[in-house]
Amino acid sequence: MSGSTSPASSADPFVLAVARVHDGLGFLPDDDFIVVVAEGTVVDLGPRARLLGKYSALPLVDHSNAVLTPGWIDTHVHSTMPGDGRPIEEVAPAPFETRIAIATANLRAHLAGGVTTVRDLGSHLDYLTWPPGPGLMPRVLRYGMPITADRGHMHLFGGALKAARTVTDVARANLEAGADGLKLVASGGGTLGTVPHETTLTSDQVAEAVRLAHTYGKRVTVHALTNGAIIAAAAAGADGIEHLGFLATDGLSRVQQEALEAAIAAGIVFGSTLGCNEAYLHLSGSNGTAEHDEQSIRTEYYRRNADRVLGAGGRMAIGTDAGWKHTPFGAYTRELQLLAGAGVPAERLLHLATAGNADALGVPGLTGMIRPGHPADLVVIDGVDFAARAPKVLEVVAAGRRLASPGTPS
Repeated sequence: MSGSTSPASSADPFVLAVARVHDGLGFLPDDDFIVVVAEGTVVDLGPRARLLGKYSALPLVDHSNAVLTPGWIDTHVHSTMPGDGRPIEEVAPAPFETRIAIATANLRAHLAGGVTTVRDLGSHLDYLTWPPGPGLMPRVLRYGMPITADRGHMHLFGGALKAARTVTDVARANLEAGADGLKLVASGGGTLGTVPHETTLTSDQVAEAVRLAHTYGKRVTVHALTNGAIIAAAAAGADGIEHLGFLATDGLSRVQQEALEAAIAAGIVFGSTLGCNEAYLHLSGSNGTAEHDEQSIRTEYYRRNADRVLGAGGRMAIGTDAGWKHTPFGAYTRELQLLAGAGVPAERLLHLATAGNADALGVPGLTGMIRPGHPADLVVIDGVDFAARAPKVLEVVAAGRRLASPGTPS
């Protein structure tokens, strides 16, 4: 469902009635709950039978057969990329106004699909100057220009290193422009001229960015498709690793125990992004092509590696890579389905998508929980059997404001 994403005209108080509540940590033990929302926050939560009379003067939004969770958090998006198959080489040179129009449409689609907070992990520096709007939008954490090797993956966003331009130079430019964190690119990827299984930054270069970011109280995540890049990121003290490649030098995915153990020991959070490869498999006419076969293999080893990381006690954040190549906005539930297919049960999955992701981003008090006093970022869905089907999004509330026409785009 695409539908309108116009916001409600006010943030008036209301009561939301549901059958079950996952509060960000787990499912609450009883059924038939109400949540009271006022002034952008959750002001009360409890059994319907006990509380409804107390708030009878407020409008009732009745989803009494549905499930309520905190608003979902996507830890990996590219807001200014269209997700329609156009590559970075085509989109990155577009003027600021065009890129912002793309971002506006993307963020509205993601909000309609239940995502109330996103982390942008790759855009131009000028994206940091844009106040998202008009209208209701997800909360946006922006990491600025990815710091990458000369002609490295995503260099077209402007963060490439040169002989006279150091990691500190690019990192400082991002942070002084207001970036919420830093992203480094320590291996190749989908940019022309780069090789996914080649490591492109050293541990010392990653550590240079980590030291500066942590001085500012900001986090660092690293695009690291190779075992070597994962080891470098862990040794440098990075906070996150994007993707689940674990690529060996021959391009095949083989989890190197040293890389896995180093990342887990360092407390690094892996970004899932299973759907960034799987999206290719649904393209009309792609079946039987070399690209379809390649992306099918990647999707399978991402699933396998997700299971390996979680089974070893590793930390995982749910991110979609929306905007990159064929990965659309508004399809967050597909990432949940893919992780469910990798064996993650619904209760844990919803924790990862909410409070877990908030913790991974360093914003646990900002969003991700349903508690009195917390921001009212909420999503109502019609079920939680993610392995069987994508749930329908019935209601989205962002900072206490109801979205007029929520729904998961088809």
